[in-house]
Amino acid sequence: ESQTLLHQLPACYGGDYGPDLEEVSYHTGLPPAEVISRHTAITYRVYFLGYQPGFGFLGQLDARLEIPRRASPRTCVPAGSVGLAGRQTGIYPTDSPGGWQLIGRCPLPLLQAGPDTTRLHAGDRVRFYPITAADFTTFQQAPLPWPTR
Repeated sequence: ESQTLLHQLPACYGGDYGPDLEEVSYHTGLPPAEVISRHTAITYRVYFLGYQPGFGFLGQLDARLEIPRRASPRTCVPAGSVGLAGRQTGIYPTDSPGGWQLIGRCPLPLLQAGPDTTRLHAGDRVRFYPITAADFTTFQQAPLPWPTR
């Protein structure tokens, strides 16, 4: 049985990194900064991996951030995108279609070749923290080490 880990994951919120942050703000009645604050205040549990390899369904989201999926899914969501749907949050591990509300993006890879292919495992815990666009580029150039179990 693998060991569960706490992942501290950076995320750049809003703008090109989180194109639905304003929509989430409007839907919830919370200013964007409060959406970010509430999203980063929780330590989430990885309920399970599904939809695609490495996509962790994380919960449970602050009730004030509950929002339905997009009415029309995007044909391409960039890898690392952090989304909201219902009472869950998640990170897209690869570029793929998707219908979650995108509020930010994590610069760290979620998949790798080798025996431990996914960063997240069921039962792990995840905590997001906000970073700047400059930090995002820095993390892409020198990602955090892959977690060891």
